[in-house]
Amino acid sequence: MQEKDAALLRPIVEGTWGGGESSLVESAYLFFRERLGSRSKEEILALLSVVLVKLSAVWVTLQDGDNAHRVFQTLNAGGKKLKQSDLVRNYFFLLLGELGNEFYASHWRLLERDHTDRELEEYLVAWTISQGHSGGKDSLFNYFHKDLLPNEGSPSEILRYGEDLVSTVRLFDWIRRPDDSSLNEACKRSLSDLRNWGPLPAEGLILWLLRGYAANWLSMSDLHEALEIILSFVARRQLAGFEPNLHKSIFVAVTRKLHSGRSDESNGTSIVEHLHYLLSIGEEVRTWPSDELVKARVRSTPVYTESRAAWVFVLLDRINRQLFDNVKHAPPPLNRAKYSVEHVLPQNLSERWVEDLREWGVDNPLQLHQGLLHVLGNLTLTPINSELSNLPFAVKREKLQDDWLRLNSDISAGSTWTRHRIDERSSSLAQKACASFVPPLNGAELLAASAKFGASREQAADLSLQVDTDDVEI
Repeated sequence: MQEKDAALLRPIVEGTWGGGESSLVESAYLFFRERLGSRSKEEILALLSVVLVKLSAVWVTLQDGDNAHRVFQTLNAGGKKLKQSDLVRNYFFLLLGELGNEFYASHWRLLERDHTDRELEEYLVAWTISQGHSGGKDSLFNYFHKDLLPNEGSPSEILRYGEDLVSTVRLFDWIRRPDDSSLNEACKRSLSDLRNWGPLPAEGLILWLLRGYAANWLSMSDLHEALEIILSFVARRQLAGFEPNLHKSIFVAVTRKLHSGRSDESNGTSIVEHLHYLLSIGEEVRTWPSDELVKARVRSTPVYTESRAAWVFVLLDRINRQLFDNVKHAPPPLNRAKYSVEHVLPQNLSERWVEDLREWGVDNPLQLHQGLLHVLGNLTLTPINSELSNLPFAVKREKLQDDWLRLNSDISAGSTWTRHRIDERSSSLAQKACASFVPPLNGAELLAASAKFGASREQAADLSLQVDTDDVEI
């Protein structure tokens, strides 16, 4: 039983519970109290008799050489399936022996106290990926078993591993809350943009990099460069219309390759170069789009869906800052509580919009709307999204003209909003996006990198993408 559950159960058993129903333990107590409250004394005594006769307690005595955890797993297999985090925790206790209670009180308890069950599971997944494993949620115990098996007979080594696991959660928390970190502003901004991307497929890779920074084999500048590479990979793929479902497996495979290839002689610069190389060698559906590919596809690629609004916000916010020639004049990241994504050509085409489009020479307004509604050139950011709604372009143009965002200046520069205007803006914004997001290595750079990292492009591509895809959560 976890400590938090024991603390809830104790006052119920001692008769000092003051009421309430805020936990599963208290809800269970109220359920049984209600059911038993309507029973007669004879029925309760009969039930008690059945419990005393039928309930069995099992005491397992192990011989020298028996694996206590394997016995535990076997016995538990017939009951309710334990969470992987429970199996991992119990494994530590079994390996630590007399040190188990101390480890729980001074370390593991902090994980359970400060993180929800889901957060704890997500951290354990990220940790195992940073250890060079595949990170499947249903295989967490297996990964820890692989890590700890060589030291099962050394409680001091198990304790050292456990202490490292618990202390590293602060780095994982930096991924979720960058402003709470001790990183510089550049790294915080990169982490914030990554975090704002939504469910992040690269948490294991980022945790590995943060562990490298904490261990002093990755500098702050190297860390920032690596974070920008990761962000660029997902951003450019979105701009070019690649689906995100492969991102998790790609990042897991790259982390495993980096983990296995790092030596004591590795420095931060070579690690960042290796990361850049491994992501650059992907082809077809795993490609990291070049400037040319982004620009070729951006006019016809729908980058917006409701579920990806947070991604589009990051893209447009980055592009807006890129519109300032002097970086010192660029504004800080926009407040996501005040600004939102706006479609210039509205999502619901009104009769007035149809009339205006026809007047501007558009033969088929509905076809134009269907094809260009969600492309980059038709999207912007504004704090007055609800006010703009389906307003005619002439009115929208005036309201956006009053906005200080440079992102909106080109919208207000013309009196029409046609395919030509949208295509032109898509190309212009794509140019700025390519300047904001790191490009993949080009042909000559790839040749030089493949020579440095000791593999042909084909061999490296095969190695970098070797991952047990059945064991990776996509």
